[in-house]
Amino acid sequence: MAGTIGKRQLQVIGIVGVIAISIIFAKLSLEGTTSIPNDKYVFLQVEENISGAPVAIDKPIPYSFDETSGTLLCRSSFEISDNLVTVIGKRTVVKEPGGGAAGGPIPIYTIPSSLETLTLRSEILSVESDGTIHLTCDNTRIELKLGEEFENEYTTEWMGYQVNCIITFKNYGLQDKDKISFES
Repeated sequence: MAGTIGKRQLQVIGIVGVIAISIIFAKLSLEGTTSIPNDKYVFLQVEENISGAPVAIDKPIPYSFDETSGTLLCRSSFEISDNLVTVIGKRTVVKEPGGGAAGGPIPIYTIPSSLETLTLRSEILSVESDGTIHLTCDNTRIELKLGEEFENEYTTEWMGYQVNCIITFKNYGLQDKDKISFES
């Protein structure tokens, strides 16, 4: 009788262990997945503001995004396919004592995907069917739903200068791929 109870306890422990491992793997497998419709993409604005370096950059931002209509106008082209998951609108703005701005649209076709700004590394981990983005910024895990933004302020060395940086991520959510156009 004692041997039967011992086996039964081991079976229960074994089943609980399998369930726990299954839950862990299910959570891990969410990273890197996307379940948005093929005719949609998520627009994520990433703006990096740098101050404290006497550096001037002067490159016009080669895209515009109208959040009311969802229209993305790009001055350079990229492939619009079923694999397009996210377009990052990247802007770098250098403020006092320097000045200027640069950036551009960055198409993302696979998740997870790394994003490097001038002073920071981030990674898009997953995109949910409602357009929620899971990412990391400076080793911080972030979840951004439609309309939400995350701001990180830090000091770092850039081009030999100690600079103050503010990086802002804003999720504009699901957008129609047919509203992406290219200027010639």
